Amino acid sequence: MLKVETIESQQNLVCKNKHNLPISQIVWDVNLKLDERLLCIQCVEDYESEQRTMGFKKVLKMIEEKQQNKVQEYDNLLMPHIDSVLQLQGAITDLKQGIIKQLDEVLKISKEWIKNLEFTKQQLNKYSFFQELDKLIKNEQNDFDETKLKKEIYLIHNELSSQINEKLECFNVFKEYNDCKEILKKIINVEELQQYSPPLSPIKLLSERLSMKLPQQSRSSNQLQSLLMNNSQIGNSSNTYELLPQMSHKQTYFCRAIAINHDNSIIIVASNSNIKVMEIFIQEQQVISSNTINSISEMEIKRTPKLLQLLQGDHTDFVNTLNFFKNTPSMLNSFISGSKDSTIIIWSPNSLSSQPTFWSPLFKLNGHSNSIRCLIIHHLSEDLFISGSDDQSIKFWSSASFYQQKQKWICQQTIKEHQDCIWALSLNEDGNQLISCGEDKFIIVMQLSNKQLWEIKQKIQVDVQGMRVCFIDNYQFAFQPCSGKALPNLSIFTFNSQSGMFTKTQDIPVQGGEQPCVFYFPQKYIPSKQLLISKNGCYVNLIRFSFSPSSFDFIQDCKLEQSIHFGIESDGEIFGTISEDGEFLITWDSKSKDVQIRQYQEKKQ
Repeated sequence: MLKVETIESQQNLVCKNKHNLPISQIVWDVNLKLDERLLCIQCVEDYESEQRTMGFKKVLKMIEEKQQNKVQEYDNLLMPHIDSVLQLQGAITDLKQGIIKQLDEVLKISKEWIKNLEFTKQQLNKYSFFQELDKLIKNEQNDFDETKLKKEIYLIHNELSSQINEKLECFNVFKEYNDCKEILKKIINVEELQQYSPPLSPIKLLSERLSMKLPQQSRSSNQLQSLLMNNSQIGNSSNTYELLPQMSHKQTYFCRAIAINHDNSIIIVASNSNIKVMEIFIQEQQVISSNTINSISEMEIKRTPKLLQLLQGDHTDFVNTLNFFKNTPSMLNSFISGSKDSTIIIWSPNSLSSQPTFWSPLFKLNGHSNSIRCLIIHHLSEDLFISGSDDQSIKFWSSASFYQQKQKWICQQTIKEHQDCIWALSLNEDGNQLISCGEDKFIIVMQLSNKQLWEIKQKIQVDVQGMRVCFIDNYQFAFQPCSGKALPNLSIFTFNSQSGMFTKTQDIPVQGGEQPCVFYFPQKYIPSKQLLISKNGCYVNLIRFSFSPSSFDFIQDCKLEQSIHFGIESDGEIFGTISEDGEFLITWDSKSKDVQIRQYQEKKQ
């Protein structure tokens, strides 16, 4: 705070008689002129008046204290404004550093671009003496392959220009941005290179959706050499899910739910009470030629998930369930979250484009009185979803105007048949039967009646609690029991046409028995691959089914195709999901604290 001081110096303060002596007293009289109130030592001796006087030093101190208080009041008023401007200065400094860093990355990519182009020439630096001697004797012409070189140049341009384009987008308000874009456009649109766009690989990955893009880190010359010189061999295989290490995303906060959208381009990940929305680029392959040694026979592009948005503040406790809408065009990339705070939120993207970047809460439903444990969206009619809770109730939520712009979700029915927490829900293939299980050691089978109400059809008492349950088709479902610790078997229940009831028909040995196990991570069956994913203890088990050629397609055989062990240190805290087509398995566990992505692959023999 500033120190107050008088405009006039004390040497300039003189009495009215001009004695040129120090001021000693002040006359306390409002009728006197300013300089008439000052008395020096000599004036005090001659002073004859009844008006009160006060010592000069005491008066000066009173004035300074008053001025100091006024300065303090001004400080109190101004400092918040000054602090705000200082915060702005800090933000501008951070912005400056961010811009410089971003531009440095663009320059780094451009330098790597040149290195990669120069590398194509380095392939000519080495030659076989015997091969060249043979060509010389045979008088063969120079075998410079112009077509192959142009293909490689095209590929390098296509990859690196896409990455630079991405990083330049934040500078689109600058004139220089347009200059850069024009130069990039000229590079990519060279007619002689355009015709060499390599065809996409027929391997079923994400190539139908993605264009060629580089990972965030630029390739070194050695990496590009490996890429250009590698020839893939396809042989006999067995199907497994293999970890994509570079796709891992570190998350220290607890994750109880993960979901992936309809085209495997976006994942949502619970992070305590928040939700991360991330875009993923898994893999892409391109094939140019398979009969030239130096040609590009296979290209793999992988990059880590990109955080699009962190949704926070809407749930007040752990997010336990996440589900995407996948079949309704107007709701694609919208999703539902269920929380320990007992609320359900429907989230909607900012646009219906295939690559939205912003989500906001559309509806918040408050029908349950305790934690949401499980939630499913009806796969045939997405205007209905079903939730299970610790309040022992199953609620059926419907939107009468689902296909219109103005939606309104209501709870159209509640079933309260369980006597304890409900842990899992599943719908059959035709969407007219629902099963549930939970802590009360009952599996409940519900049927959709002609009145469009769900009715209890069967209650199956089991020996232990049920952690997971999943329909395989209309006539069979899988049930994963747990009694404090995971059990070593997965039970199959089959529909008996004579009794009209489901009964247990077999137990399938699985990994994870006698290990700690935690609920969430719903079972899921992938019809296209005849594969069931089921967590048990510290394992994720993948069971493949084969069916008898009868009218009911009953299970003929099943085998444990793969068991993924996450380590006993995970304490059974493994959560995740599998994509609708079974291509990608996404998990989080408390040991690694990584969101991990595994891809369905044919393992080469």
